[in-house]
Amino acid sequence: MYSIFRNNHDFTFDDVAGSTGLGRLTRLMSGWGLKFFDYDNRCNVDLFIANGHPDDKIEEHSSHVMYKDRCSSFANNGRGGLENVSATAGPAFSQTFAAARMPSGTQQ
Repeated sequence: MYSIFRNNHDFTFDDVAGSTGLGRLTRLMSGWGLKFFDYDNRCNVDLFIANGHPDDKIEEHSSHVMYKDRCSSFANNGRGGLENVSATAGPAFSQTFAAARMPSGTQQ
């Protein structure tokens, strides 16, 4: 599951994955990149995550985790929670990717 940390402004952070719903929504995901952005132009910070497992043989060991996975988009509901809106975010969110790998010819 993913963590999301809130700054307490006293040099400490709290993991709010449980209270925002992100922990429950990402329990079996492995991600490689994320972007905070305003998905729906409501001035709330939303979240995009590129998912995929680093082990290309993970499906031989686990029936719940996939090597290639769908990207995820989470909308801020304005009440301190995140809602998975991936199913309505467009056709790219119905495809699976190995987000851990760089495409051929891409420089790091």
